[in-house]
Amino acid sequence: MKKSVKKAAVVLICAVMIASLVIPITYSFAEVGVSSPDDGSATKAATTLAGLPADSENKGATPGKLTLVSNFPDENDDHVPVDTVGIKLFFDGDVTAESVRQINGADGIFKFSGAKNEKLETKAYFDKKDSGYILVIATKKDEKGNDISLNPASDYKLEISGKLTSADGKVLGEDKVINFKTVDTSGNTKVYMLLMVLMVVGMVGMTFVSNRRKAKAKAEAENVKATNPYKLARDKGIPIHEAIKIVEKEKEKRDKRLKAAGIDPKTIAAPKDEGPKGHRVKGPRSVADGGSAYRTGRKAIAEKKAKEEAARRAMNKSNAKKKKGKGGKKR
Repeated sequence: MKKSVKKAAVVLICAVMIASLVIPITYSFAEVGVSSPDDGSATKAATTLAGLPADSENKGATPGKLTLVSNFPDENDDHVPVDTVGIKLFFDGDVTAESVRQINGADGIFKFSGAKNEKLETKAYFDKKDSGYILVIATKKDEKGNDISLNPASDYKLEISGKLTSADGKVLGEDKVINFKTVDTSGNTKVYMLLMVLMVVGMVGMTFVSNRRKAKAKAEAENVKATNPYKLARDKGIPIHEAIKIVEKEKEKRDKRLKAAGIDPKTIAAPKDEGPKGHRVKGPRSVADGGSAYRTGRKAIAEKKAKEEAARRAMNKSNAKKKKGKGGKKR
């Protein structure tokens, strides 16, 4: 159970981290619809992704004049990604034909601008399948000419020249300006940092709990004493084969606790039966000292032998004195 909870926590943390990284990227492409066509033109799929019509309706169009029907992002949009800025423009005339592509792709027709001293490059992509659609991409360069992100939470604008021309000779007539603001990425950074802190704390906590469980399971396993099946059978009055089964079940439970804590049971020494512990005494004692009235007769025999030995020694000593006295008289 605890092992499953640990795995679920790890999976959840990983899912949150992946989601936090994927969602902003998905937002960038879904909202702005930036594409990098292989043939140098914007794709019709990007247009459909933004939820805008592939063929723009001629709403509010002026006869004899080219009209900007719609654009995306909209005016004053404040959630434009900072990595790649692309603005979709939809016109009511053919602005991608070969006859006008050189005019509409000339410098100054489309121009991005932002804060002072920002080096922004503008490039237009023409869609061959949708004649009224142009995708304008803005990129920021550093001092070495490398692409870098735009400033977060900053105001930018796209200027469209009134010289923009359609294939039937209509012109935009007047300059158009689309203002937008890049998204504030400071909130995302805080979220990422919070997720990282939570992940580290979670991993440290799970490691601490896991190590504690291992130590506890190891200590319990090492403190377990082996059960003698013969003694168990005698104490409980059961057959020996049943006692052996009980001992085997106890061993299985011990190994299961160790495996649950992530410890190989083979690395833990098997329980040892130390047996009854004895104690030292000052000297031998008779059974009578322990309260027994049983007499073996060995004491009486020993006392009789001692008396006989004492009598024999006394007799030998007396005979020796007599022999010594007789010797003195002869002299």
